[in-house]
Amino acid sequence: MLRAVVDTSVLVSAIRSEKGAAAELIRLAILQRFAVLIDYKLAYEYREIALRPNHLQASGKKRSRKAKLLLTRLRQ
Repeated sequence: MLRAVVDTSVLVSAIRSEKGAAAELIRLAILQRFAVLIDYKLAYEYREIALRPNHLQASGKKRSRKAKLLLTRLRQ
């Protein structure tokens, strides 16, 4: 299986817009089409940056549901 590290900017782009390459990469990661390589520090960075109010506001999403699901699935 292909393994990859997902840059934080890709995660942020996917949260801010459900269209585009970043969203497709995250969708494929959630579907486990490739393995996301992640450690504690990167998971913390994802969480801290992805849940910033300005990113969630730009996406039109509330804080928890989609961003938390994304973060949870990426840690698996």
